[in-house]
Amino acid sequence: MAIDESTDATDTAQLAIFIRGIDDKYNITEEMAALVPLKDITKARDLYEAVKNTLQPFSLSFADISGIVTDGAPAMIGKRDGLAKLVEDGAIASQNFSMIKSHCIVHQENLCAKALNMANVMQVVIKAVNFIMSKGLNHCQFQEFLKFMDAEYEDIIYFSEVRWLSQGKMLARIYDLRNEIKSFMEYKTKCVPELDNENWLTDLAFLVDLTTHLNELNMHLQGENQLISTMFQTITAFKMKLKLSHSQMKAKNLMHFSTLAKRTSVNTEKYAALLFNLVQEFQNRFQDFRKNQPPFLIFATPFSEDINILPANLQMECIELQSDIQLKEKFDHVSLMDFYKVYVPREKYPSLHNHALFMSLLFGSTYICEQLFSRMKHTKNKTRTKISDEHLEHSLRIATSSIKANMDALVAEKQCQASH
Repeated sequence: MAIDESTDATDTAQLAIFIRGIDDKYNITEEMAALVPLKDITKARDLYEAVKNTLQPFSLSFADISGIVTDGAPAMIGKRDGLAKLVEDGAIASQNFSMIKSHCIVHQENLCAKALNMANVMQVVIKAVNFIMSKGLNHCQFQEFLKFMDAEYEDIIYFSEVRWLSQGKMLARIYDLRNEIKSFMEYKTKCVPELDNENWLTDLAFLVDLTTHLNELNMHLQGENQLISTMFQTITAFKMKLKLSHSQMKAKNLMHFSTLAKRTSVNTEKYAALLFNLVQEFQNRFQDFRKNQPPFLIFATPFSEDINILPANLQMECIELQSDIQLKEKFDHVSLMDFYKVYVPREKYPSLHNHALFMSLLFGSTYICEQLFSRMKHTKNKTRTKISDEHLEHSLRIATSSIKANMDALVAEKQCQASH
């Protein structure tokens, strides 16, 4: 299950619950189980009851749950009485000891990025952007000014804290238009002295490069039907890249910071310290994923695992798998899902087959919930606040469902209006 909560246009808390299922042929189905309106306090127990009531009509219980992923709100991931902990307790009471609970990997990546303490840059940039974008006259004049100056871009990008991907794009645009912005702000008698400060501009250049790398990571983590093992491999690879960048920065090697490399005077020790803090943040987070790394690796790299450290129920099958040279050749040339689907049949590898199904089931992020909330803002907006919770759920179910409507069958059930 993937579970997240957001508020609609009337400040009603809406709990989105998505379920991912898989059959023996590795056909994955992701559907919205429910959109539950919460009119009162949204404590962990309230969320737990909402999830429990959602499962009952589908004849599901906590014994059937393979995993649960939520955002980082205390009501969701609280160690003692968070929703994930309550669901885990319910699964254990149902003799389900294999359930995996995790904090959305995309959300954790965003929290790591926020730990980068460069408020001296962001405060100045946001103040300048807000001055230009907040008033129609200023914005229009700025666009005309850019056309007159024959600038590389026609406008700047507005920064939104909620949509954190906009930060990197906005910073890059600000850096490229720094001279034009400086002239325009002087024309408006709103001088920005930092735009004449070489040290501040160097800080901005460093932040442009780093947020670009973070944006690339975020884009790799987004998307539907992502395997949880692949997402964690992406995070692991990025952490190694950060360590490399840290060591290179200490050695005054700016190979992977193209914007920063163009600056004349760079305090590499300062930026190496910032990179080290970011590495530590990545190391401290993702503990829930790191704890489950062994089963991830068994699924993602079955030919490379040490037989002696594997679970007993997988050892014999992995020996047989690793001894098959032709199977190893197939593994290197097909996708992971296709490999298990075609070459690891249940009849020959029952335990590995079940393990692969289990791993394929798990959500790594609440991306699918965030997509729903984006649609919700368009469906229930300021001009459609009277739409009922029931109609809102039905509308979003149709908008998010992967099941195609059989229009011919639906039309055939209706009787044509007889002429009078």
